Amino acid sequence: MDARQLDAAQQALSDVAKAAARGASARVELGALRLTAERVVRAGNQGCEAVSGIGASQAIRAEVFSLVLPEDAHTLGRALADAEDLARSRRSAADLPRARARTRAGRPLVWTIAPEIDGSGRFVGFGAVVEDVSATELAAALAERARPLLGGVPDLVGVADARGT
Repeated sequence: MDARQLDAAQQALSDVAKAAARGASARVELGALRLTAERVVRAGNQGCEAVSGIGASQAIRAEVFSLVLPEDAHTLGRALADAEDLARSRRSAADLPRARARTRAGRPLVWTIAPEIDGSGRFVGFGAVVEDVSATELAAALAERARPLLGGVPDLVGVADARGT
């Protein structure tokens, strides 16, 4: 490994360490939405606004697909259909349907969808938990960037800061 490759590897490792530190100190951002059976937002919490960047006044009474990028609407629609099928079949689910769909601003969210059933057992809508996965995706991209640069390094024992800790 020549000096240029070593410098590139050190920079990549530094980027990965910084991203990991940001991820470790950052809270997991979660939000919750309630949707009608027609896939219209009827309620959302403050966490959802923080995660999605979409204000409650914009989201309430909006069709859920208007909140995500058009190319991700089909994936979200499939998860909603799967949750509705789950409710109509009256099966319990160990794993609720999930979808990755980005907001109109491009922020990546993972949606976990649960059917909502009223007291008489009738399907009335959906509950959705949305999680911002921006930090996770950034860390994965930085680790992928570092991987080829570290191919020539025989062993990696650890990473230390300027104080050696």
